Amino acid sequence: MIKNIFSLILFFSISFGQSFKFSCYKLTNFKTPESAHIYQNRYIFISNVNGNPIAKDKNGFISLFDLYTNKFYFQVYTSLNGPKGITSLGDYLFVTDIDSVKVYSISKKILIKNIEIKEAKFLNDITVDPYTQIVYVSDTQKDTIYYFSLKDFQVHTLIKYKGLSPNGLFISSPYLFIASWKEGTIYILNLKNLILRPLFPKYTFSNLDGITLKNNILYFSDWNIRENINNGKLYAFDLRNKKLTLIFDHLKGPADIDYSGKVLTIPEFLNNDVLICFEK
Repeated sequence: MIKNIFSLILFFSISFGQSFKFSCYKLTNFKTPESAHIYQNRYIFISNVNGNPIAKDKNGFISLFDLYTNKFYFQVYTSLNGPKGITSLGDYLFVTDIDSVKVYSISKKILIKNIEIKEAKFLNDITVDPYTQIVYVSDTQKDTIYYFSLKDFQVHTLIKYKGLSPNGLFISSPYLFIASWKEGTIYILNLKNLILRPLFPKYTFSNLDGITLKNNILYFSDWNIRENINNGKLYAFDLRNKKLTLIFDHLKGPADIDYSGKVLTIPEFLNNDVLICFEK
């Protein structure tokens, strides 16, 4: 269904030094958007929790926005419970949904597989390694990261670590970057030896959510509940020179971000909107 009534407003232009210049606009009228995933540098899939993030109420859905045509498809996939993280590989679209991972065919717009994780409690973000075709899924409430291969879709536990509170995930083989919700830091997991180390001291930040990597720069969002829930932040950390830059603040629940091509997406969970930002 195409929803023609939506807000497409020039929001602001912002510059933080020579490397971080964006022009942004805002899409509104979502239902608690959690993840905004960019597909083929053209389409943006947005997960809508639409209420209680742990309620099995079948009212969650996925929206789609076409950057080329500005068409907004309000409900592309429906009957989810609390959809959160989204990623893709080829024709597969992966969506976490409380205690399962939904796998859709993008071209056919149908559900092709429902992967249940019985021990899961709060599946959150998801990332896929395009080379090994292994999918990684975070369970924030159980301090656990699961994985499965596209060869057999059999789920295994990768790591369970007390206090990890894994929220956002991003794979850059052989490293898995983990944004910790409770511990306010980024962890790096070496997938070759499963050695886990923090990138920053604990509680450097407040409540980390989304994370992505582009050109050796790690971007991550912080709800900043410790100070003010309406002053969420988005940071960039250069892994080469160890420089940390605050890119945006005054965000309202910045969740699972994405950055592809020249487009950065920031869903504001508490404001029912998604910021679409273009490199200047």
